[in-house]
Amino acid sequence: MNTRAFGDPSGLPNDRLIEILLDANESVLARRAAARVLGIRGVEEAQPALIKLTRDADADLGSAADKALGRISKAIMAVAKKERDTTNRRFAQELKVDSNLNRLIDILRDQGQPSESRIKAFSVAGNLRVFQAVPFIIEGMSEGDPPLAWAAAHALIELGSRQATRPLMNIVRTACNDQSREAAVYTLWFLRDKRAEALLVRVLENSAGEGSHIRSLAAEALGGLSPTVRSRRILSQALLDASEEVSEGARCALARCSAVLRRN
Repeated sequence: MNTRAFGDPSGLPNDRLIEILLDANESVLARRAAARVLGIRGVEEAQPALIKLTRDADADLGSAADKALGRISKAIMAVAKKERDTTNRRFAQELKVDSNLNRLIDILRDQGQPSESRIKAFSVAGNLRVFQAVPFIIEGMSEGDPPLAWAAAHALIELGSRQATRPLMNIVRTACNDQSREAAVYTLWFLRDKRAEALLVRVLENSAGEGSHIRSLAAEALGGLSPTVRSRRILSQALLDASEEVSEGARCALARCSAVLRRN
């Protein structure tokens, strides 16, 4: 049993706290306290170490790591939202749509608009939660322009509407360009719709026909769904994949599955 003295970690620097997290010779009490402080501080750099601890044999330590990851995620999201709000106010003024949603829709649906204007319009539509924009954003994702596809993905994630699930699945099945398909899988990850599970499994398992990046995204997306016996089995197999990117995606996904099961 570890008998190393344990003191208040709140005055320690972040790098020392991360060292404590990763040191199996430290007491569980010290490692839990380090996780708590890192979570309160919202230290992004601690995420890899905390993800490892979510699978620790000590359930209390795993739970502490999971809670810390949740706090860090919320802190990151709060900062990002503030930045997005500021950016989108500027975009809305530039496009002259801040008080005219009809003009926003016109820009979204007009493929003749400059790509930069449509990207800004996608961003504003997501920020303002303009749900009638979903079909036009989906269409933009499918066009094959990488910046437009990823702008569409972020807008759909911010909208959070599962009415996009089936069109996104169709892009994954039928689009001819990698960027649109990858953006669609990435969006499905955040929508967390169980209807996409079978498709995500097929993408992950298709090592002969799919690239490593989209398979890694599919693994991460599976980890965002409520874990099932099937998805956990597929992800466990993917840990041994020849692609390091795919195996890392599976590892992160399984860590999230473990955290969900622990909470339940």
